[in-house]
Amino acid sequence: MSRAGSVSLSVEGGEAGPAQKGRPAVSPSAYQPIVLLDEAGKLLERNIADRLVSHLCREGPNLDENQFGFRRGCSTIDANTRVRALAEETVSRGGVVLAVSLDISNAFNTTLELYSGGAELPSRATLPPPHNRGLP
Repeated sequence: MSRAGSVSLSVEGGEAGPAQKGRPAVSPSAYQPIVLLDEAGKLLERNIADRLVSHLCREGPNLDENQFGFRRGCSTIDANTRVRALAEETVSRGGVVLAVSLDISNAFNTTLELYSGGAELPSRATLPPPHNRGLP
């Protein structure tokens, strides 16, 4: 990233293009954004992710112990291991276990559109005010 806060063309210009997903071409949900980053872009992405995790560890918000994203040492394998241990413990005491998994369709695409100005905000949507918590 340059001093002015803009992304260089080599990072910004990864091989991009919407890949059609088999839905009607007029629907935005028919496309999924694909960006294949070059090595510099991958390094920048890794650096940003590392800085985000470090910031959350140092400054907060204090993430719940059951939050597995953006926490060091907490992977999806750890989440699955925790669920399995809780299920085994419950069943061993004669209890019943029900697991529910939610998949929010296009959650990240929608967030990106809202913050990048790519779509008008619905009247009922409220976004939190921007915060500058000193993210390095």
